[in-house]
Amino acid sequence: MSWEPKVSIIITTFNRADLLRNVIEGSINQDYGNLEIVISDNASTDNTQEVVIGYRRICPKIRYFRNSTNIGAVNNHGKALKEYATGDWAVFISDDDFIEDPSFVSGSLELIDKYGNDRISFLQTAVNVLYHESGIKKSVYPDISHDIEVINGRDYFVHYFEYKFFSFTTTIFNRKDALRFDIFNDKHNGTDVELLLLMSFEKQVILSKKVSGTYRVHESQAFAKSGLVNLLKIFSTYENVFLYSGKYIENKKISILWLLKARRNFFKDVKTSIRMRSKVMSKNTEKSNAANKIVRLKIIRDSNKILSILYSAIALSIRMIFSISKFLFLCSFDLNQP
Repeated sequence: MSWEPKVSIIITTFNRADLLRNVIEGSINQDYGNLEIVISDNASTDNTQEVVIGYRRICPKIRYFRNSTNIGAVNNHGKALKEYATGDWAVFISDDDFIEDPSFVSGSLELIDKYGNDRISFLQTAVNVLYHESGIKKSVYPDISHDIEVINGRDYFVHYFEYKFFSFTTTIFNRKDALRFDIFNDKHNGTDVELLLLMSFEKQVILSKKVSGTYRVHESQAFAKSGLVNLLKIFSTYENVFLYSGKYIENKKISILWLLKARRNFFKDVKTSIRMRSKVMSKNTEKSNAANKIVRLKIIRDSNKILSILYSAIALSIRMIFSISKFLFLCSFDLNQP
């Protein structure tokens, strides 16, 4: 391949030295030459620094940065992308996830170059999902007709929820395109989804059914925290993309229907996460009656969270009315016209 852009594998980490080894080794094992491995340590207090220094002795491609204070996960992502990384293309991997395919970078770039590297905003492959507490692992694929599909970016937005798939861990994206969007800050949540949707509008995207890595799910992750405030923050990801879509989608009704789909799928994901959490707790504590009592109490607590989701649905519906009104005002749109 004559086109060999510089690629930054960006690893953001905080106090997970035990899991960090997997992602570093998966990155070191990539068979692509023009590569840097950027590790952004968010002021860890464990032995993260010692682990990284050990690997840096055998791999000069590793560049290690340590924040003096913990600036939060989203800001750490933004700092790593803007200030630490120097690549033309980038891959974001959290410290508990990892790439398994040693040809992930090289193979992805070959496909991107094949279909026009100036016309592709990102490529995303299938992924293994590992539920950390239970050890359950399953492969998840985008719902596409062929093993590889090149999709017009606006079509990707319109049909996003029909693909039933998203994996930032196994995504390689154009870093210059990503830097156009100032979303890695405290005002944004779910920045990975928001970033790729925003990037997609002006170019094409590639989806592949090839499994390239593993994404780890913890009980403590965002969808397991189903409080009203947290739900509204996460849903703002879809609202921001919805408002932005007015610049590109001529038929504004399509954008409004998209937001309604976003709401429906969002609550479906939250409920699935809570059910999975309850199953995990039940499985892990079947050994004693005392433990089972604790489990029942926790399941009751999670049932209360499901009720809170229903109350949250009302709040989100009210919020959506304001978002749609703002959208129509910004577009100066007449509902009777396309």
